[in-house]
Amino acid sequence: MAAYYSVPSSDQMSYVIYNSSEVTVKDNTFTGWFSSNLDEFPVANLLLWNSTNINVTSNTFITMDSSMLIYNEHSVNANNIVTENFFIQSSALNRYNYAPIAISTSLGTLAASPTGLTVYSSGNTIYGNGFAVYLTAISLNYSIYSGNYVVYKDYWNTTISGYNVGNYWWNYHPYAHDFAYNNYGLITSGYDFHPHKLPGFGALVHDFERA
Repeated sequence: MAAYYSVPSSDQMSYVIYNSSEVTVKDNTFTGWFSSNLDEFPVANLLLWNSTNINVTSNTFITMDSSMLIYNEHSVNANNIVTENFFIQSSALNRYNYAPIAISTSLGTLAASPTGLTVYSSGNTIYGNGFAVYLTAISLNYSIYSGNYVVYKDYWNTTISGYNVGNYWWNYHPYAHDFAYNNYGLITSGYDFHPHKLPGFGALVHDFERA
């Protein structure tokens, strides 16, 4: 459709699905910077806020700051599905051009870094995605509403026709991670128990660190 109307496939705007249900987000490209004035605010190129039964599939996220964020009260069974998307760090993030923002204060002393997917929500199923972003995904025991400790329960893999399907992670190392993947503790519950290695993106992901 973008080609038909001679418009760009990406406008670098943030999209918010608020208080909605039964929505499909498919075959799009999401990217864009955020102002430093939004540091520690819950922002993302695609934001699902208080929404349930959303299907996010077959999209490309070119990560500059924060690509996708899901948040609800931790007691809500959101039942959102995130599948077959590709999160790739923008090549614009290099040693000469890098000014990330933090998504929220929950990261504590962790330096602000480009982040693919952030989940402060329960009952979501995330599988079949590719992550080539410095912070692939985070889901901490932290309420984005109150700042209090909470526990989320999400599913980072699933079973389809008898086959176990996880996600593809650039920083997954089978022997070091002892099979399950939790991004070195940044996914605090519902680990990916069927992860796959996504090779070939180390130089791209680390380039912004080489100042």
